[in-house]
Amino acid sequence: MKKQLVIHCNNYAGLPSEERCHTLQNYVKAHLKSLCTVKDVKLHETQIAKDLIYPELVIQYDSVNDDFPIIEKLDQILLEIGISAIKAIVSKIVSRAVEGALGGGLLGLIAGGSSRNSNAALVATIIGGLIGGIIGDSIEKQLPLLVAWKEHGRWNTKKVPEIIQK
Repeated sequence: MKKQLVIHCNNYAGLPSEERCHTLQNYVKAHLKSLCTVKDVKLHETQIAKDLIYPELVIQYDSVNDDFPIIEKLDQILLEIGISAIKAIVSKIVSRAVEGALGGGLLGLIAGGSSRNSNAALVATIIGGLIGGIIGDSIEKQLPLLVAWKEHGRWNTKKVPEIIQK
């Protein structure tokens, strides 16, 4: 299972820089190797005013039992280069392959069933299921698991079901 961590940071002065983004992405990958298997790291810089940038770091990694050490390590990494993390959201990434296969199979059954030929209905169902599964596998759905935010220099965390219940 794959997870995604989105880190929202304080704004900083300057102009967006692809070189800075690339350098930070490589730096984060290198420093997270001891905690998890990193699949992808992206830094998005959005210019929100003249000479003011809003940074957001998105990391995809293989699932681990405890995500909080990753958040703490990223906070340290960012502080080393002068960026302050203020909020983190951990999500589980799931594929939609099963829904796609079922939907494609159903459409294939309906299309094949209209021919009144049972063999054609079976073949159309199988082909529809395969195509639907392939398409569904390329569609990812994110299920939020954990939200963390900084108050007075310390991280507070809440699992998403706890937030929904309140």
